[in-house]
Amino acid sequence: MKRALVLLLLLAPATTSAQSLFSARGLGVPIDPIDARARALGGIGVGLIGVNPALINPAELGGGRRGVTAVLQPTSHALQLGAAEGDVSASRFPLIGILYPVSPRLSLGLGYAGYLEQSWAVRTTGEVVVGGEAVEVEDVVQTVGGLGQIRASAAYALSESFAVGVAGGAMSGSLDRTAARAFMDSTFTLREFSTRLGWKYGGYFGSVGARWDVTSALRLGASALLSTELDADSTAGVANPRSYDGAMQLAAGASGRITQDLTIAIGAMRNRYPGLGDTSTDLGRETWTYGGGLEYEGLTAGRRTFPFRLGARLQQLPYYGTGEEPAREVSGTFGVGFRLAGDASGPLAVVDFAAERAKRTGLQGTALGDGMEESVWRWTFSLALFGR
Repeated sequence: MKRALVLLLLLAPATTSAQSLFSARGLGVPIDPIDARARALGGIGVGLIGVNPALINPAELGGGRRGVTAVLQPTSHALQLGAAEGDVSASRFPLIGILYPVSPRLSLGLGYAGYLEQSWAVRTTGEVVVGGEAVEVEDVVQTVGGLGQIRASAAYALSESFAVGVAGGAMSGSLDRTAARAFMDSTFTLREFSTRLGWKYGGYFGSVGARWDVTSALRLGASALLSTELDADSTAGVANPRSYDGAMQLAAGASGRITQDLTIAIGAMRNRYPGLGDTSTDLGRETWTYGGGLEYEGLTAGRRTFPFRLGARLQQLPYYGTGEEPAREVSGTFGVGFRLAGDASGPLAVVDFAAERAKRTGLQGTALGDGMEESVWRWTFSLALFGR
């Protein structure tokens, strides 16, 4: 258990470049700190019956189990911008959490949660005049970085059916942006040159939540999050330091068993991501996310159960340019779960998988004409290890 935990923590900040061109607006696109089960049930991650490691509602912390959870999320993007097309693949770790019940009523948690992703890259070719002659050049602009949450949580069960929770921590991250030009004509002795800008993010947040099991077959959950201003300090080049308005998140969800084997989940979330102020050419808005799904647990093999899940979600993206239409994402998800060790009442190792097909559209306006369209395959793998 300890060796696995060290490995997971080392992987926490890992991310790759070139996630999505929609990340080029504002502070990027949202990342959901949820596991594969929550992703397959509509992507809200609040009010789910059973163990719920999603780092959104602190009152649903762990369900009295101790262990660790890690989520790996590879993605594949196919972008269309006018006549231009491009494909890119990437991976990230949107959630890593530790669960520990101190007593039958009190559970503690520590985790890393993804929040906003800003990685993207663009490569273009053209010509410039050097010494009276046209020379072909290749320009590459690349941004790598994003914003995450380091959070400590506590949940306290006031009764067997009702619990409250609090969480707090730091918003942290960094952004590194480079612009490079290479001269493609080998007859010239001009060398490639580049510029680099860098920022480091810092801020704090707090969250509260509640979980109510109305009956053994119906759970309700709700949470609220507020943050301080987000500071972006310069770390490289002539990057200007910035401050962004604080963030807010309200989330609510419910799940209920329709039959012994069939569960339905629904939820909604209202977000105000860090504001851009009056000095930016990009704008931001408060967004809604709606999701829901079905979980069927009637598929068995011997003593093993393989939950089968279907879900759908509509998410508004927060940032867009001046004179542009805001963007949104619509997705559908299929998922399945596997218990690797333990029994139904006390699983020791659980793997969940979700395959999501999403489509992002928007940003129509003067700069991008008909806007951008992006088709996304998003695969989410969760591993949960529990102690006895």
